[in-house]
Amino acid sequence: MKVVLFILLALLSATATPFELKKGSRVVLLGNGLGSRMMQFSSFETLLHLQHPEKNLFIRNMCDEGNTPGFRPHSARSNPWAFPGAEKFHPPLSKAKDRWGSGHTGTGSMPTPDEWLTQLKPDIIIAFFGYNESFQGKAGLENFKAELRAWIKHTKSQKYNGTSAPRIALVSPTTFEHPDAAHKNKVSTNLILYTQGMDEVARAESVIFSNLSGERDSFNLNSFPKKHRKSLLKPFPYTKISRKISTDLFGSSGRRPKHLSRRPRKKLALGKILQNPKRGPRLRPAPQSFRPKKLSRRT
Repeated sequence: MKVVLFILLALLSATATPFELKKGSRVVLLGNGLGSRMMQFSSFETLLHLQHPEKNLFIRNMCDEGNTPGFRPHSARSNPWAFPGAEKFHPPLSKAKDRWGSGHTGTGSMPTPDEWLTQLKPDIIIAFFGYNESFQGKAGLENFKAELRAWIKHTKSQKYNGTSAPRIALVSPTTFEHPDAAHKNKVSTNLILYTQGMDEVARAESVIFSNLSGERDSFNLNSFPKKHRKSLLKPFPYTKISRKISTDLFGSSGRRPKHLSRRPRKKLALGKILQNPKRGPRLRPAPQSFRPKKLSRRT
């Protein structure tokens, strides 16, 4: 049943018109840890630049672990709310001074999310939400959908680039793997509910939705080697995810990067690439005739 539901969500996900990238388009990523770790594996930014080399794209990543549509705390920011009225979606956090309830208020001059976006002037905003919120279970689903809808409405009312409202895309959480079957089923059940909720909100608000939890997707965690079956993904899964997001949001337009072509690899003059499952790709040492002779040590 779960497999069927994942497939249906994947097939029904991206219904809005794909974005058209223009010269100088400015793209900003917002949201949780899934997007935050893309700063370590820059597959998405690299892919867009390779596909559209003539457009001089501006891409910035503002994601941070724990962020939700309305709650984005920072130690150098006294107000953790991303937009006016966001505190009503998190009553316990609105009463505490910070997420730990220690009573400490953030101090400093860190810009608010809207101030940051005004500086970055985005034409397109890609938002990663749903994973953190899913731990509230079925009881918190409607609150999450209301918070997400409120953030979309607020964002659509802004003109960060000075001329028009940004175009918005939502990105779902990925699947979840864990050795404890009971824990895995509980988390996966919640992720299905929240992914479906994101899809409903995206349809209602006419924004693009990229569903990363489809069972047929080639980057599904179930198809990865065991060392990649984690909630925090590795470079290879992020490469797959980047292709999926790029296709859902921007269609198949743009130049196909050379490194993704089907042409066979050219043989190297001094050695071939060897695949080591433990150490990854490496070059075989060059033949002895190409190696420089050791210099004799002077006495």
